Amino acid sequence: MASGNDGTSDAPVNAAVRENLLRFYIGLVLVLSAVAWLPYLIHPSVQAYPLFLRQARFSDLTDYVGKMNHLYEGAVPLGRGFPVFNYPAPAAFVYKFFLSIRHSGYVSGLVVYSFFVAEIVLVAHLLAKKAKLNSLAVIFLLSVLFSYPMMFTLDRGNIEGVAWICTSLCLISFLARRYKTSAILLGLACCIKPFPVIYFLLFAGQRKFREIVLGLAVTIVVTVASLATLGPGVIGAYRALQPGFRIYYDTYVQNVLSPSETRFEHSMLDSMKTIRTHHAIPETLEERVAVTKPIILADTILLCLLGILMFFKLMRMSVINQIFGVCIGGALFPPVAADYSLCHLYVPLGLMVILLCSDIDLAEVKLTPQKLICFIVPLAILMCPLPELHSLQGVARCLMLLILTAATLFIPLGRSNLEESEAILLLRSIRV
Repeated sequence: MASGNDGTSDAPVNAAVRENLLRFYIGLVLVLSAVAWLPYLIHPSVQAYPLFLRQARFSDLTDYVGKMNHLYEGAVPLGRGFPVFNYPAPAAFVYKFFLSIRHSGYVSGLVVYSFFVAEIVLVAHLLAKKAKLNSLAVIFLLSVLFSYPMMFTLDRGNIEGVAWICTSLCLISFLARRYKTSAILLGLACCIKPFPVIYFLLFAGQRKFREIVLGLAVTIVVTVASLATLGPGVIGAYRALQPGFRIYYDTYVQNVLSPSETRFEHSMLDSMKTIRTHHAIPETLEERVAVTKPIILADTILLCLLGILMFFKLMRMSVINQIFGVCIGGALFPPVAADYSLCHLYVPLGLMVILLCSDIDLAEVKLTPQKLICFIVPLAILMCPLPELHSLQGVARCLMLLILTAATLFIPLGRSNLEESEAILLLRSIRV
C-alpha cells in the first residue's frame, strides 16, 4: 500500500521508522554514557566522576542517623541544626525504618531498584503481550536499567526513591482506571515529598474530584498521625519542625551553593542562579541573597505562568500528554530539584517505548518522526550523566526539561478523549 496523499505512511514504513527512532535513542544513550564514563575509567578523579562524591555515598540517608536516634524524643531534634530535615513529618518514619536496618544504604537501594526492575519487566510483559518485544526493545529496556537518574538515586540513598515507587504505582493504577487506589498511593507519596501534589491534576482532567479529596485526606490523616507520634502534640510537633524549613530556605533556596552541588540541581530556580553566578559567586551571604532575591521573584512568576498554561492546555490533550506534563512538572517546578527527581520520568519513558513498539496509528494524530524526536532526544540526554559540562550540567538538564515541556504542550500523543484514544491499549494491557 502506498503512502496516502496526506503524507501518512503504511504500516511497514511506520514500523521501520519506529525501529529507527529506537535505534537513535539507544545510540545517543550509548554515546553520551561512553563520553561520561570513559574519562573516569581511564583516569579516575573526583572531577571526572559522573555521580556525586564517592566518599559521600548514601549520605542523603546516613546523615540522619543522629536525628533518627532521637526520633521518639519529640520533633524538636528533627527541626533544628544540620542535616536539615525539610520533609513532611511521615518521612521521618521512612528514614527510621531504613536506618534501623544494618547496611541501610544498600537495603534501601535494593528495595528501590527491585521495584525499578519489576517496572521494566512489566513494560517488557506489555510489549510481549500487546505490542512487539523485539531485540531493539530489549536493548532499550536494558539501557534503562543502568540509566543515570536511578544510579544517582541509589548512590545518594535519597528517599525520593520511595516517593517514586508510590507515584509510579499511582500512575499505573491511574492508567488501569483504578482511580481510588491511584489517589491513595498519591496521597502516600505526598507524605514523603510534597511536590507529587501536582499529580492531582490528572484526576482533575478526568473530573475525579472525589478521588482528589480521598488522596488529600490520606495525606492529611497520615501527616497528623505522624505529628502526633513525634510530639509534643500535633501543633507542638508542627511548630518544632518549622526551623528546619527556614534553615532549608536560607541555605538552599535563597543561597548560592558551590558548583560541586549545583551541577546536580536542575530546577528552573537553580539553573537561573547558576547562570547568574557562573563566573563569580558572591563571597558573603548578604551579597548572595541580594543576587538571588530578584531571581526567586522571576522564577515564581515564570512558574506560575507556565503552570497555568500547562493546566489549561493539557486538560484538552491526551492522557499520555497529561502524564508527561505532571511528571515533568514534578522535576522542574520545585525550588531545589536534585537529579534523583528525574526518576519520575521513567513512566513517561515506558509509555514512549510502548507507543513506539505498538500498532497504534501515529498518523491518526499526525505524529511524525520529527515530532517524536522532540521527545526522544531530551529523554535520552536526561537519562545520561553529563560530567563534561561541569557546573552547567543542571542547566543543560533544565533546558531538556523545558524542551520536553514544550513538546508535551504542543505535540499530541493521542486523541483527547480517554475512552476512544490509544490509551485504551495501555489501560487494558496493564490489567494483567
